[in-house]
Amino acid sequence: MTKPRFQLRKLCFNSATNSPAILEFMPGLNVIHGASNTGKSFTVETMDFMLGGSTPPKDIPERVGYDKVSLDIWSSKDGDTLLERSIDGGDFLATIKGEEAITLSAKHSSKREDNLSSYLLGLMDLSNRQIKLNADGKKRGASFRDLVDFLIVPEETITKTRSPVLSGEYTTVTTEKSIFKLLLTGIDDSSFVGATKKKADTVSIQLIDQLISEFRSDLIEAASYEDVQDQLLKLESSISDQNQAVDSVQEDLQEALQSRNELSEKREAALARLDEVDGFLERFGLLGKHYSNDLLRLEAIKESGVLLGFLESKDCPLCGAKPENQNHEHSCDGDIKAVVDAATAEITKILQLKNELGKTVDELRDEHKSLRQAVAGYELEFTNLQKKVSQTLAPELAENKNKFSDLIKKHYEVSRTKEILEKIAALEAKKSQYRKDGKASEAVADGGSLSKAVLGDFSRKIEDILQAWGFPGAGRVYFDETKFDIVVSDKPRGSHGKGLRAITHAAFNIALLEFCMEKDLPHPGIVVLDSPLLAYREPDPGDQDVHETDLKDKFYTYLSKLGTDVQIVIAENVPPPEALENANIVCFTGNPDLGRFGLFPAAKGAS
Repeated sequence: MTKPRFQLRKLCFNSATNSPAILEFMPGLNVIHGASNTGKSFTVETMDFMLGGSTPPKDIPERVGYDKVSLDIWSSKDGDTLLERSIDGGDFLATIKGEEAITLSAKHSSKREDNLSSYLLGLMDLSNRQIKLNADGKKRGASFRDLVDFLIVPEETITKTRSPVLSGEYTTVTTEKSIFKLLLTGIDDSSFVGATKKKADTVSIQLIDQLISEFRSDLIEAASYEDVQDQLLKLESSISDQNQAVDSVQEDLQEALQSRNELSEKREAALARLDEVDGFLERFGLLGKHYSNDLLRLEAIKESGVLLGFLESKDCPLCGAKPENQNHEHSCDGDIKAVVDAATAEITKILQLKNELGKTVDELRDEHKSLRQAVAGYELEFTNLQKKVSQTLAPELAENKNKFSDLIKKHYEVSRTKEILEKIAALEAKKSQYRKDGKASEAVADGGSLSKAVLGDFSRKIEDILQAWGFPGAGRVYFDETKFDIVVSDKPRGSHGKGLRAITHAAFNIALLEFCMEKDLPHPGIVVLDSPLLAYREPDPGDQDVHETDLKDKFYTYLSKLGTDVQIVIAENVPPPEALENANIVCFTGNPDLGRFGLFPAAKGAS
């Protein structure tokens, strides 16, 4: 008999004043793609909220005015069901098979049926299943929220380095592994019986084992304590040498910068003096012209006086005296000889001044030439120093600093590894001491742990999917029970960059869906993935670039062929291939004038 499943049909935000924001889903593949900040991740968060999540959708500006969310689901057991909830949280109002609405509590209780968790578990034949909390026999009823991490994967989770099974909390490791086992086998922990004696010590050993397992999962690669110590010593020596190299280049750079500043100051001083010299030469040029004009005027006076001495006696042109009244024995205001002598003396004086001025101008011109040569030399030397700083010393310093930074980072990683190894050794010693002193018996068996055969089948399913998607270097996939995660081609999933971690996380969830469907195991038949193709949007430098591969097209094509018995919702910036068939594709354009703006209608006046 085929296990019952359910699917999502319509998500709707309702308001008394705004138009409803409706997003419909179809069986099979659904793709929501488009611009950032248009509601794709918000949609995924709301789907989680409407399946019992306690965190209300983010208070973004677009949802102002909307006070209620509804989710239509279809199940092979009950047909159509409408779930309604306040946008602020609280309980659900459920309309099942069109009958009168009932209230379903948001809080799970395995002893009652009037809660959403029990109702959804019933839709997939998982009611009243027991899961263990620890090895001492403590158990509780499974909740639908225990399954959600396998069904809905938000962007911040899909890139995590930790296992897709584990949340990273020590206290929930046993429960999370039990839920994973329940999905892969259909077997719960109803028959599990824990330790009955020396409970405290047994729990202590189990806790130590869990801590050791978690610490080992944090190790980047296996290494002995001695190897790590030796590596640290080598790194410390390299760091010291690299630090000296940085200091040396820093000194050279400082000297070059100081010399460059001094040259700049000398150049500015020389240019300032050049301006002064240019001013002097300009003023002295004008003074020379005045001297020349004065000489011309005095020469004219002198020549006129000499010529007057050779003329016949006439009335004095200066004082008007008649020839007979002219007394050439005494000087008068019109004494031509005196005027000529004075002009001659003044000419001699100006010639001397002009000669001195010429010498001064020659000296200034020599200085001007010398200053020009000095400025040219300063500029050439400045240019060479600038080139040395920008093209040699600065890049060399940056390179050395980067090497130093890499060494420091590596030293931190190795120190962290050493610290983890020391903690593991201390825990191992503590565990040995418990056993040696006879204070605890061996930990009880896991009580139905996953068989290697089941894990092998599940790993092969992931391997087939990755190869079908054209995942870079996809080879053998196996399940590492220590880290509780997959290893692809001998490389742990968590050691990839975040882009490829997102793809492998997606493959894990899709494989779990297919595995359960093929083996008729409990699973609602839904997987929602936010940003599984992050490698196309934010490629990681440590990963192979997938932009030139056909991984994206193969990814979408594969999912579109899974059929309508399952439902997959992909939220992505990266659009699917144009020729993709059998898919419900919704584009959030981010443009109020083109197609669908986003999850919510565009506000009036938006651009």
